[in-house]
Amino acid sequence: MSDLEYGEFELEHRYQDVVNRLQWNTLKFNHTGEYLCASTLGATHDIYIWETSMGSLIKILEGSNEELIDVDWNYRNVAIVANGMDTGMVYIWSIIIPQRWSALAPDFEEIEENIDYEEKEDEFDLHDLDDDLNKIEEVEKVVVDVLTKEETDARGFPFDESFVIDVDLSLADD
Repeated sequence: MSDLEYGEFELEHRYQDVVNRLQWNTLKFNHTGEYLCASTLGATHDIYIWETSMGSLIKILEGSNEELIDVDWNYRNVAIVANGMDTGMVYIWSIIIPQRWSALAPDFEEIEENIDYEEKEDEFDLHDLDDDLNKIEEVEKVVVDVLTKEETDARGFPFDESFVIDVDLSLADD
């Protein structure tokens, strides 16, 4: 015998639109049973969401242009999905979580609106430009020999002659 045969059921809540007396197409509890959502039958094309502990209406989701025949929650309660009866179109309502850029960098400060930044006179000027040019000239003076064959590889191991392809690197006279 199952537990249902011994238990007595009592009416806990009634979920209804008291103004329009709408009928419901489909009902779905979320995964914890805290909320109930229902799609309406008829002309309104809305989804109603109630919290189940008090039976109070929390939100009405609007936006579909057709009767919704099925609703479902995702596991974390951040989206409700329904499909339309006439077109088969899928409608998704989701919670939009704002991005917090301050979480990416500890010294980043979020502001409500853009502010004008006044650049200091020499803030982005290049300093020591002469020193940088001198370093570039020193690097350019280094002579690289590309004609002499190396005896070892970059790790210092001698080349194995069976893996070396002999290539003539001398400049050909035209």
